[in-house]
Amino acid sequence: KLDRPNVTILPVQANPKRLLELPQSELDRGRAPLLRPMGRQFEAPNRVALYLFDDGSWVVENFNDASVTVRLDEASFDVPARGWKMKWNTR
Repeated sequence: KLDRPNVTILPVQANPKRLLELPQSELDRGRAPLLRPMGRQFEAPNRVALYLFDDGSWVVENFNDASVTVRLDEASFDVPARGWKMKWNTR
């Protein structure tokens, strides 16, 4: 049911490519409830991906042609254009 409080309807209007145009504020609002159960927070512009791993490692990948600033949990950092940052835990 789409009238549930935990359902977010994205304004794509039958054009999925519109997701690539969503503003950061809308993306952050959609990311928050998905990451909350994992105890994570992520704020980033469009075309930036977050990959989380079971051991606490993570990768942030920037698909933009310009560098971006992101916030992951309590840390803010820059990710270069078409680049990535990571924190890899070794066992």
